[in-house]
Amino acid sequence: SIKGLVRFTHIFEKIKNNENLRNKAKIFEDDPELELIEYFGRQKTINKETISFISSVIFLDTYPITYPELELDIQNPHFSKYYTEPKLKGNELREEKPVPVNFLTVKKATTFMLRSLFKGKETESLKSIDNSTMKKHIKRIIKYAFSEHGIGAKKSLGYGLFNVKIVEWFILKYNYHEFLI
Repeated sequence: SIKGLVRFTHIFEKIKNNENLRNKAKIFEDDPELELIEYFGRQKTINKETISFISSVIFLDTYPITYPELELDIQNPHFSKYYTEPKLKGNELREEKPVPVNFLTVKKATTFMLRSLFKGKETESLKSIDNSTMKKHIKRIIKYAFSEHGIGAKKSLGYGLFNVKIVEWFILKYNYHEFLI
């Protein structure tokens, strides 16, 4: 999910830039240094009562802005008999010829629209982060998530990595962002 990727990138950045977090043997979701509740919300049960914190950012559907062109690519699964016939060994496996598997991909220069709504803090009882700082952080993390971490498989071949351009609008009580990726 888009929110999962952005959440992961947020955690990755917090740990990378915080020596205290890097030195902990275990890091829990409710660690205040991660600021997960402030950004991504969560449910927490205290004394048998469930308290919900709504996410400061809402991700809407992502889709190509024009009809996408599809291309054919292949995957070469080597040694498939290794998994299906475990008794085979050595030369029997080396003599196996890979059978390419075709799959469809979306053409590289396709532009996608990712929309998000930034709501800001729900409650002042959370760690004090001003909304301007939160908004800048979310925009930076979204760009980093798609350009450096990517989404999906085969990222070493360039799949799932995007160049991100931010277009900003303001609607109602939400700050509305369009990301062209």
